[in-house]
Amino acid sequence: GPPLLVADFDDVGGLAVSGAALAGQPVRAALNGEWVAQGLVGRDGRFSLALAGTTRPGPHQVEVQVAGRTLAINIDLQSARLAKDAFYRASRRPNGWRIDWTTPSGGVQSSMIMVAVTQGPA
Repeated sequence: GPPLLVADFDDVGGLAVSGAALAGQPVRAALNGEWVAQGLVGRDGRFSLALAGTTRPGPHQVEVQVAGRTLAINIDLQSARLAKDAFYRASRRPNGWRIDWTTPSGGVQSSMIMVAVTQGPA
């Protein structure tokens, strides 16, 4: 199927990107055109990279280079407000889903599960 990337962010500016690829492959991620994180795909075929620093609310582009290709998603980082009795909220987005959920500590985290656009060779 098409490549999926997951962007997880919280209401204090933390941002991480994760996905799947062949085990042992080098992987790196860019935020708005600046390479900010790198690592290796794990033995289970999964990777997760914390993007350095804190992100501002608003639109951002995340690019991931892995296995000879560049994958990109556009995300809009806006803190979620959940109803007092709601544990989560899921909403359809272009190319994917956004899920806002309450963490055990009471904060709100958001996960965007997106079909990535392949931008060609890394």
